[in-house]
Amino acid sequence: MKWLRLFNDNIREIEYFSESGKGMPNGSHIQRGGFLTECYRNANKFVTEGIAGEQYGLANYRGGIIVFATSVNSVEFSKNKFANKAKQLWISFLNMACKDSKLKKCIDKYNTDKTHSDDMIGAFSVGNAFKGKYVDINTGKIFNDRSYTIEVGGISSKGLLNFAELVANEFIQQTVLVKDFNNMKFYLADGIDKGEPDFSTVNVKVPDLG
Repeated sequence: MKWLRLFNDNIREIEYFSESGKGMPNGSHIQRGGFLTECYRNANKFVTEGIAGEQYGLANYRGGIIVFATSVNSVEFSKNKFANKAKQLWISFLNMACKDSKLKKCIDKYNTDKTHSDDMIGAFSVGNAFKGKYVDINTGKIFNDRSYTIEVGGISSKGLLNFAELVANEFIQQTVLVKDFNNMKFYLADGIDKGEPDFSTVNVKVPDLG
């Protein structure tokens, strides 16, 4: 896996989008070719809404999809096992029951942040748009067709990754999965803010191909 020094190691770029989360095998050309085919097919297992081009900012920015869970089974709230499990179940229930309002809260927080004044979320769609599978081998987190997704239009790579951090923190997730439509790359965004972000190495605007 390729690491990008973004958000002080909070954000990692996924070099090979395989179901297992593992990198290129050291086998034969045939084995490597099969692995790359698997990555290609997995990367295309997103059912997007195709947000219309007239939406705010979409002429410049394409946005992307964030894949996340509502359960918090891997988060420790207490050293007491019973109290910790009870807290996990309660937070997971609230995340699922209040999913839409929590996502709306993230969008409002993002759009009212003055640092995003020229890069606002203009359209979004909530559902289960990821039909593939990806495993974060660092945390064991599994993303699949049971995960929730939010597709947002009209924001840059920088904005998308910032928004992913908001979603991760709001739902108390160790990691969320991000597909960036601006550069067609994949990222893992952690839910712990480790410092001032540096997005200088990612695409921030769709290039003019005309």
